[in-house]
Amino acid sequence: MPGLVPHRPAWLTGIDDLALAYLHHLQDRGLRDVLVVGSSIGGWTAAEMAVRDAGGIITGLVLVDPAGVHVEAEPIRDFRARRPRRGRVRLARLGPLLP
Repeated sequence: MPGLVPHRPAWLTGIDDLALAYLHHLQDRGLRDVLVVGSSIGGWTAAEMAVRDAGGIITGLVLVDPAGVHVEAEPIRDFRARRPRRGRVRLARLGPLLP
């Protein structure tokens, strides 16, 4: 998986690329009904995975103080300047993302 090698692959230019790589990993293994948990930048990656999951692999999502996720009317703050918060967990059960 990207990030587990000494150098970054040329195709990995952002969180969206990482999310797609993880989705392909799940798909290649034939996994279904997957609960994805992400904290901080991992929360951003998990959210991107859920949004891009056209195959309905992901059925649950847990975001723990996610960084980088765009929410209308909420500014994206510099996540490097944030102090850790305790006890902020958001749970969501996803239905099919496509009709």
